[in-house]
Amino acid sequence: MFVWAILAATAWLGAAQVPCAELSDQLTLPCMCTAVDNEISIDCDNVAFTGDFPLLPFRMNIVEFTQRNAGIQALRRQLFTASDLPLRKVDFSRNGIRRLNKDVLEGLEDDLLDLRLDHNLLGNNYNPIFASQEIAKLTALQTLNLGYNHIKELDTGLLTSLKELQVLHIEGNSFLSVPSAALKGLTNLKVLTLEENDIDNIKRSSLSTTPGLVFLNVSHNKIVNVEEGGFQELGELVTLDLSFNRLSSLRPGAFRGLVKLEELDLSSNFLTEVPADALKELSSLRTLVLHDNLIQNLGGVVALGPMASLQQLDLTRNNIGELPTGTFRQLTGLQTLKLAVNSIRKVEDDAFEGLESLQTLQLDDDNILSIPWIALAKVQKLTSLTLDYNRVGVISSSSLQTVTGLHSLSIAHNIIRELPQGTFSNFTDLQSLNLYGNKLQNLIPESLLGLRESLKELNLGLNLLSELPQFDFPLLDTLVLSRNNISALPSDAFVLLPELRTLDLSHNHLTRLPVTLLHPVSKLSTLDLSRNRIEEIKAGQFNESFINVINLQHNKIMEIPRDSFKDLLFLHTLDLSHNVIRSVGEGAFLNIPLLHILRLNNNMLPSFKQKYFRLTIPAEGTELRILDLSHNDITFLQPQAFQLHSKLTWLSFAHNRLSFFPAEIVQELAQLEHLDIESNAIKTLESSDFANSPRLRELNLQSNGIETIAETAFQNSSQLQELNLSHNNLEELPADVFLGIAWLQLDLSHNKLSSLPELIFQRTKIEKLLSVNLARSEE
Repeated sequence: MFVWAILAATAWLGAAQVPCAELSDQLTLPCMCTAVDNEISIDCDNVAFTGDFPLLPFRMNIVEFTQRNAGIQALRRQLFTASDLPLRKVDFSRNGIRRLNKDVLEGLEDDLLDLRLDHNLLGNNYNPIFASQEIAKLTALQTLNLGYNHIKELDTGLLTSLKELQVLHIEGNSFLSVPSAALKGLTNLKVLTLEENDIDNIKRSSLSTTPGLVFLNVSHNKIVNVEEGGFQELGELVTLDLSFNRLSSLRPGAFRGLVKLEELDLSSNFLTEVPADALKELSSLRTLVLHDNLIQNLGGVVALGPMASLQQLDLTRNNIGELPTGTFRQLTGLQTLKLAVNSIRKVEDDAFEGLESLQTLQLDDDNILSIPWIALAKVQKLTSLTLDYNRVGVISSSSLQTVTGLHSLSIAHNIIRELPQGTFSNFTDLQSLNLYGNKLQNLIPESLLGLRESLKELNLGLNLLSELPQFDFPLLDTLVLSRNNISALPSDAFVLLPELRTLDLSHNHLTRLPVTLLHPVSKLSTLDLSRNRIEEIKAGQFNESFINVINLQHNKIMEIPRDSFKDLLFLHTLDLSHNVIRSVGEGAFLNIPLLHILRLNNNMLPSFKQKYFRLTIPAEGTELRILDLSHNDITFLQPQAFQLHSKLTWLSFAHNRLSFFPAEIVQELAQLEHLDIESNAIKTLESSDFANSPRLRELNLQSNGIETIAETAFQNSSQLQELNLSHNNLEELPADVFLGIAWLQLDLSHNKLSSLPELIFQRTKIEKLLSVNLARSEE
């Protein structure tokens, strides 16, 4: 296993992002890169370039470039022209771009397939009609995203030349109607998203210019009317989303011509009945979603007549009070029926007559008092039944006798107090049983008899269990026992669960764990022991396994002994926060090569040392990305303690007792993006304390009592974008303290500043000041 784990780790690392400079010395920009099959993708998200857009290496095989959330307001001309790159995807979304300069994407006309400019300001009040010859030049484009740009109209010639365009996103704008004229000629357009606009009517001619559409989303608009024949030109349409509009009715002919429509979403409207006359023409309809309407009776379902193609019907969250006999009689092909969150107190014996193909039935939150076993006898193929949030108090072999073929049964959040012997004795196919949130106090092995050879998921959380039987389920994958009254576990509790991968024991009263408790479950991946009363962990409790996540937060652990988590080769996340840990033994985290997240916050640690970690797998260091040491008693940091963790991106020392922060830590951590040192006792920021950190973006130094800052404290940390110096004792700032920063949000509130240097924010020093907070500074 050891050798195999090394190979697995190596493969995983090969697919990860790395700083671009590590990939090639020609890539000097402060971004992350990925190389797959000799094709390079550059990720410059959140990176603000100082000066002009950098010149990328000539004819390097760069196929993707993204720079989202970088505060860009304008893109200069010929961004990629001189580099002559085979770019297929460019993403400048989530910036502040107001227009596209001439020739901005010159050189990409023949290769660019995917352009994303969403969440910008291309349709601001000065330019509500979006027109750009630069987009018209991209004749190879297949996907274009202009969503969330405040666009009210598209110029009629904007898209005419984009004959290869297949996907167009123009959601989240301010269109009052479908921009039919601008869509003319897009013969290959398959996907059109128009959600979150201000469209109030679908006219007969609205979509006549896009006959090839397969997917259309007009949800979250203000549509009150669909004219007869409103979609009749869309003979290829497969999916139509009209949810979250203002439809109270649909006239006959509204869906005329949609001969291939398979999915129709009418949820979250104001329909008072199933619009049978409009739906009858949909001969290929498979999925009909009507949840969150005002439907009170199901006469419209009866009026649908035989609709053999319909497989899924969702009527969740309506006002349905009863299920009359024969309601679904003609829906013989229906496979999924959702009736949750209605007012169906009683289910008539013949309510499901005719549902000979039904496999999934949801009756959650319907005030049902008992399992409608007679009605369910009509549904011979049922494999999944959900009765959560009802008032079922008793289940037994007799009340379940007509559904013994189930694969999944959920009766969570009811008032079941016991499981009689033999309740599931005939359930030889049941794979998932959910009894979360009931009143079970005891559980005898005989009550689950019959499930041994099939059960894979068992949820007994939020009950009143204080003891557990020895579970014997050879195929069980997931076991949830959270929020019970369990105070002790026998060492052999899980011996007969060889396939267990997820175990949740959180929110119980456990004070200790038998050393060998988890040894039999060698395939365990996720373990949650949070919010118990565990006082100690011992070396060897977490044996070499496939475990990926361990959660021990909110216990009473005082010490992490030597070798506690030794050789957990696949451990990704370890949460030890909110304990009373005072010491960590040497090698406590020995040989955990894939650990990404370590939370030690809210403990009583006096220090953090390198000796906690050792690696036997050859590597440059750990894979740790997130380290939280906040809310401890740390007074001093040793820079060498962080040398093994050069891939850290997020680091917090907030709420400790540091009076000095070693500059070497930041210099060692070249990938660090977030550093939090709030509420310590640092009085002075020395020269280069936070300098030369190429990726540092967020630095929190509030509430330290800082009195002075050296002029070069942040030198060459050009990506610093959020700097919090609030609640300190600053009386003055050096004139060049922010020199070289590209763009910055600065908080100087609650200090003793009476003035600022006249040119401190001059553009030659700081390219763009996004905001500055000077509240409650002394005048």
